[in-house]
Amino acid sequence: MSTAHLKLISKNLTGIISLSEAKAHLRIPSGLTDQDSLVTACTNAAIRFAETRTDRVIASTVYQIRIPAEEATVVLPIPDFVEVTKIEPMTDGTVGTKLYDKSDETGTLTDYLQIDSWVNPAEITVITDSLPAGTEYLIITASFGMTSPYPEDLINAMKMMLTHFYDNPREVEVGRIASQVPMGAETIFGFYRDWE
Repeated sequence: MSTAHLKLISKNLTGIISLSEAKAHLRIPSGLTDQDSLVTACTNAAIRFAETRTDRVIASTVYQIRIPAEEATVVLPIPDFVEVTKIEPMTDGTVGTKLYDKSDETGTLTDYLQIDSWVNPAEITVITDSLPAGTEYLIITASFGMTSPYPEDLINAMKMMLTHFYDNPREVEVGRIASQVPMGAETIFGFYRDWE
């Protein structure tokens, strides 16, 4: 079995919990904007925390994946695969001319990869017949993320964490009783951790 190596290209944390939703949840009047950057930071932290606790890709995320250019099946190391958007060959550490690009309709995806997205995480099988001679690796650009609409209980668990991060901006506060991560959120995150 071949190994896939990942490189994070982008992560879009918007659209899961909007600023207005977050402020309403925290009972901050919509007209008050002095806390907007803090609320946004706490919201982003809550989403990333949920991804860590569930071992899932919740936010829309793009990775480059490097896999050996050999007839083999590779199990992607992360779940919630959406689609492959680009394939480029690599020889001697140099990336060659793209073989497939969804955005400008270059090439045909099925000439180079067979993708089983029925399983989670997805499996990719390289089709070597169409690859340029000497290709050692394929650099695959692919998107991941849960599809909208997001489960309501998962959104509520992230809002619990948003409240926790907003109400506890420091690791230690003198004069306050220590508080644990909300158990309800942890329980809900456990419902979505269903892959290995």
